[in-house]
Amino acid sequence: MHLNLVKAGLCEFAADYKYSSEKYYELNEDDWGFITHYAEHI
Repeated sequence: MHLNLVKAGLCEFAADYKYSSEKYYELNEDDWGFITHYAEHI
């Protein structure tokens, strides 16, 4: 899902796209303050 942004040409790396959660999963940076890992909910 995260790589759809790259395939669509919106950015070079998914983590660079402002509204992508990839930055959280790749770099553990939560710019929004409310993103949680999906594994915390199963």
